[in-house]
Amino acid sequence: MDKLPFLFFLLLSLCVISVAAPIILPVEANGTIFINADGSVDGTNKILRDGNLYVFTGDVFGSVVVEKDDVVIDGSDFSLEGTDVGTGISLRERTNVTVQNLAVSGFFYGVHLNSSHNNNLSNSNITGNFYGIYLSASSNNTISGNDITGNDYPGVWLRSSSNNEIRENRITGNGQDGIWLSTSSDDNQVLGNTIRDNGLGIRIDDYSNNMLRDNDLRDNGGNFGVFGSHLPEFIQDIDASNTVDGKPIIYWVNRQDDAVPLDAGYVALVDCSGITAQNLDLSHNGQALLLAQTTDSTITQNNIAENIHGIYLCGSSDNTISGNNISRNAANGIYLYYSENNHFFHNNFVNNTEPVYTVGESSNIWDNGTEGNYWGSYNGTDSNGNGITDTPYVIDEHNQDNYPLMKTIPEFPSWTILPLLITATLVAIIYRKRLHKNRQSKRSY
Repeated sequence: MDKLPFLFFLLLSLCVISVAAPIILPVEANGTIFINADGSVDGTNKILRDGNLYVFTGDVFGSVVVEKDDVVIDGSDFSLEGTDVGTGISLRERTNVTVQNLAVSGFFYGVHLNSSHNNNLSNSNITGNFYGIYLSASSNNTISGNDITGNDYPGVWLRSSSNNEIRENRITGNGQDGIWLSTSSDDNQVLGNTIRDNGLGIRIDDYSNNMLRDNDLRDNGGNFGVFGSHLPEFIQDIDASNTVDGKPIIYWVNRQDDAVPLDAGYVALVDCSGITAQNLDLSHNGQALLLAQTTDSTITQNNIAENIHGIYLCGSSDNTISGNNISRNAANGIYLYYSENNHFFHNNFVNNTEPVYTVGESSNIWDNGTEGNYWGSYNGTDSNGNGITDTPYVIDEHNQDNYPLMKTIPEFPSWTILPLLITATLVAIIYRKRLHKNRQSKRSY
């Protein structure tokens, strides 16, 4: 399946929502239902009260605004339906409210918690809304055991919300992110979720110390990505129990002198040095390789294809990036944010929307003194036939490849195949020696 056009569309839509999100306000739906502070219910006869328990007795049309703390709302597997405006379940400055066993569809926000704490949303279906579940300035809430499917924008969006738990949900088919942690959302726990067929599976922007465990991300346009501009924003607690398309996420913080496992599906090196990432196949992520404040590391002989960003460097220097196939990435092959003195050569840049994108005065080296990189978009000439174009490839005023290549660099042999070739060669040598010895023995008779 050709995912590049989808990834490019996803990238544009993510940019739009990032800019527009703070000013988006839903229109209040007609037929709003209130669970009042005194415990009474206005607007429907299909929600019955028994003390602090409110039970649906049929399908309900319209928004539900909860104005009372310490209540349980049980949908009894009935539905709450809207007309693409308003909020399905609205909790503003609420505490200790449980919403369970309810299908919520057809709203601008399926569920919205605003400045609300210690609430629980469980075992519900949140489908066919513009936004599935939206938490703003809310903490210590639990979202567990829900089907969050087919919403136009993020399935779960946390904005300025911390210490929440998102656990064992099935999050599928949402138009943008499955889970988006944004704008000062830190110390959240994302545990054991199944996240498939979304625009971007899990996206973390601009804040830190979130814990991810046992999440299964598959078949998303981009499975996983962490974005920011300063080191603290990349400090996360993410271990290899999280997988992308069946391969582990390798998210190392403050690691030195180590090699990335060959089965990695996503790699982040945060405040690391002396790391080698070699012979990896990294695709369908927000970025294939993230280097944040990382130095003296080697990225070589990897296939980096069909991500949003190929290799994403933030405040990283003195790294060597060579011999990689960097292709069909929707935003750029290399993203450089204030990253200097990195050494790039013998890489193939093919069919990326933009080969290299720089922010700040990021001055780097783009050849080894005699050969540089192959730039698929560069139509250079080679008058002397030495395989090097006659003119440099200019990236920007601080970066240029002085020896761009006319042809792609051949792929390096896989380390899984190379031992077999060596073994076969040794067997052949031994066989020839034995055959020669046997012939000499026969002549002696």
